Amino acid sequence: MNAVSSSAGVVVLGFPRSGTTLLRRLLESHPDLCCPPETHLLRSAAAFLQQDDSPLGYSADVLTSLRFSGLDPETVVDRLRDMVFGIYADICNNQNKRVWVEKSALDIFHVDAIERLLGDRCRFIWLTRHAIDVLCSVKEYVSSVEIYYPELFDYVRRYPVPMEAFAHAWIDTQARMSQFIAEHPDTCLQLRYEDLVTDPADNLQRILDFLGMEGDPVALVDELGKSAGMIGYGDWKAYERDGVSTESVGRHHELPPRLLGRLAALVNPTMLRLGYQEVSVPRGMQNVDPVRELQLRLMTANMRRDSEKAPE
Repeated sequence: MNAVSSSAGVVVLGFPRSGTTLLRRLLESHPDLCCPPETHLLRSAAAFLQQDDSPLGYSADVLTSLRFSGLDPETVVDRLRDMVFGIYADICNNQNKRVWVEKSALDIFHVDAIERLLGDRCRFIWLTRHAIDVLCSVKEYVSSVEIYYPELFDYVRRYPVPMEAFAHAWIDTQARMSQFIAEHPDTCLQLRYEDLVTDPADNLQRILDFLGMEGDPVALVDELGKSAGMIGYGDWKAYERDGVSTESVGRHHELPPRLLGRLAALVNPTMLRLGYQEVSVPRGMQNVDPVRELQLRLMTANMRRDSEKAPE
């Protein structure tokens, strides 16, 4: 595969809380890779291209509306594409680097528009993570900020249990990305978060090989703890760490068995297709009596509290 050109770029796609900020931080120390914080540029471009059906029965989107002014849709898309690539080129010039890397967590919800806008002009890195670990992290995030990602609004309206709503969003985006990577096999690379944090140097080497670029992956890992790099939007937990850690792997084991069983039933088929082991729940635990489950959780919490208060 030829090296990625300076006129193109790299797009990192992954469900929110899948480790994309960590990957961006690892890549930004490379002398040729310009990896700004989340720009939301592609998401905004996708909104520009989105069709808005009028209640009067006709499309009120930009592309259709501009046809009345004599501009055909592909001309408008070309103009938008030139603007997007131009902005990324400006960002690269500001950092004196050659190739831009775009990573914004919500881009994965807009793959159709991104495909239309970028097509095979860019390289794509798809970062996957264990589904229920992702769901736990998303739940933690929305609880802390007390708001849902806008792209999750429709899912939350349809599914009253938040983590099940997140699960359906995860399933839909992974299905779309599986289709995307099958249609663009020469310009897409799939990585697993678990592999990245277990052996970051090896997986960074895979990325450099995919991009046709030279570099020392060990040095990129070592640089992570020395500088916060460009600060901006992204997962702040990734900024707080001075190295790569596996501590967030397997956090789904903390979930109550009944909820774990419900989520596993939803995500297991997709997990298997992505190369993960299905989540197993001990037999008889899927339908635990909720009163008994609460009693057990309170008992465990009391025991933990008593042990913390006990004199050394």
